[in-house]
Amino acid sequence: MTTKINFDEYKPIIITFDGTSASGKGTIVRGLKKELGDNYRILDAGLMYRALTYHFQKINKLNPQNLKEHPDLENFLEENINLKVNDSGFVILNEQLLSDKELRGYEIDPFIAKYSEIDEVKTLLIDKQREILQNTDCGWICDGRCMGTAVAPFAEAKFYMDAPLLVRATRRHIDYIKSGKTDYSTEEIKIDLEKRDERDRNTRIAPLLKPEDAIEIDSYKRNPVQGVEIALDYVIKKIIEEGKF
Repeated sequence: MTTKINFDEYKPIIITFDGTSASGKGTIVRGLKKELGDNYRILDAGLMYRALTYHFQKINKLNPQNLKEHPDLENFLEENINLKVNDSGFVILNEQLLSDKELRGYEIDPFIAKYSEIDEVKTLLIDKQREILQNTDCGWICDGRCMGTAVAPFAEAKFYMDAPLLVRATRRHIDYIKSGKTDYSTEEIKIDLEKRDERDRNTRIAPLLKPEDAIEIDSYKRNPVQGVEIALDYVIKKIIEEGKF
């Protein structure tokens, strides 16, 4: 049974969720945010990579290979990419609030991995995420691949989520159909997720790893309600340990 506390009386903490694609991190993160209330914000690393992809695909018109070959890439990225997160967890790119519709779809999805595998891009976004977490006026619930290892190894509560590959592919297929994407089969998505898992685990900078001190949630064995309950119980324990203001 979840302990009832007044979150306003306790110091906010940082919570991280890492794990494989389509493992249900976003669902649990949003459910946990609803329980924790306005004292906590969501930092969605995936949205930040989508925002960067949106900028170079739609605005700057610079494909991943040409970006990678830029002679002064580190400074170029710093000059062109300014990312913030508002109170609702939405991404602001160069002072422009980007909608979910702009960041998801056929024009963005196929290119995200191509930009994110560039070392300088990953380094930039990890640095941006660390900067955002320096805002200690609120707590943070971080959703990504390397949040508990590279971005916020100091987080008070860490979780790692996974599920069997076929389960994740089936979920992603259902999501695609709901959003009008009917050109992909479950098998095609399964192959794509398998490749992404391999790439995420073997990337040179900040690979996908389970933090040693993370609580693991199997989203195949646990439904979303149970997942949120597990996360909330542990988070409340950690919040109480941090003490009152």
